[in-house]
Amino acid sequence: MTPISEHPPAGATFPGPVCAGRENVRPASAAATIPAVPRLPCAADARSCLPLDFDQLLRRCMGRVELAERLLASFQERLPIEVAQIHECLAASDAVRLTRLVHQFKGTTANVSAPELHGIAVRMEQAAQAGQTETVACCLTEVAQAWQRFQQFRPSQPAAAGAVAPCRT
Repeated sequence: MTPISEHPPAGATFPGPVCAGRENVRPASAAATIPAVPRLPCAADARSCLPLDFDQLLRRCMGRVELAERLLASFQERLPIEVAQIHECLAASDAVRLTRLVHQFKGTTANVSAPELHGIAVRMEQAAQAGQTETVACCLTEVAQAWQRFQQFRPSQPAAAGAVAPCRT
């Protein structure tokens, strides 16, 4: 597999589509201008594919369940707002603000230990930095699907055992 820091050759294909129903292929004509943003498969560690990594979130919160619950509640309020702002930037072709908001979104998903959303956010940030607004739009579709999974996710352990369930609004 090609390391993330290297750009693949023109016409290279990657596992999985960038956007549903579309092949992730960079046309040869774009080879010299815009780098491709590959979809990264889940790592061997199954936790990287989870909607929420409870253990990691609790470590970030130093074991304070109430703090984790507050962070999750705030995240569930903020994420739809952040996504709407990213959509607005795409519609307005505001590349500078788009890049800033996508970077903020990436940090937000990392702070609450949402690996699936964070992985999409990483690709979205790379696309925004490369000026690939179509890829950013496709990533937003993936965000919507991952967001649904995040909201439906329930840990296998009860909350009393230390796991934190996402708050429903």
